[in-house]
Amino acid sequence: MKKSTPLLIIISLIILSTSVLAVGSSTGSSNTQTNTTVQTNTTVSCDSQSTTRERIKCRLETQAEKLGTIEESCKNNPDESRCIALQNSLNPCYDIPSGMEKRLCLYRVVGIGIGAVNGATNEKKRELAASFLYELQERIEAKEKANIITPDQAAGLIDQIVTLKQKLLTNAPIAEIRTLMLEFKSSYRETMQ
Repeated sequence: MKKSTPLLIIISLIILSTSVLAVGSSTGSSNTQTNTTVQTNTTVSCDSQSTTRERIKCRLETQAEKLGTIEESCKNNPDESRCIALQNSLNPCYDIPSGMEKRLCLYRVVGIGIGAVNGATNEKKRELAASFLYELQERIEAKEKANIITPDQAAGLIDQIVTLKQKLLTNAPIAEIRTLMLEFKSSYRETMQ
């Protein structure tokens, strides 16, 4: 049962991302390329906010993500450079408009063959799950930009996604990740109704 737990999380993410695909579409473009570079001259500094949720909300309201900061899920990661490298390598996949082509790209970049999730290492499964979460994050951002949800609602959901990605990428116990995933699914359903 323990070996199948990461697979269950990935399947849950796939199901959730599929239901999100039915509700809304991807942004079609990705601002993540600039999210992982540090820019020294910025007029709006969302990084001065005290909580992750406040920083996310600030970026949503001011479009400051275009100014370039380190991806929130990579902050305070013991292996920040690996996290940033993973995000940078996944960025081209998020620019692909087709859901299936995008999914194939994510699998390829992470290094898992389609249908080979069971044989992948736990590290690769966690990276794949984090990549699906980022895709959901982009869709939530698109809903906020379309005024379907408020910046505060979007920031709350994205904050939960960031926490999940951090836990996945820092090898937190699966039981903790499962609990956070259930909380996120509940929040997502409540917000999107």
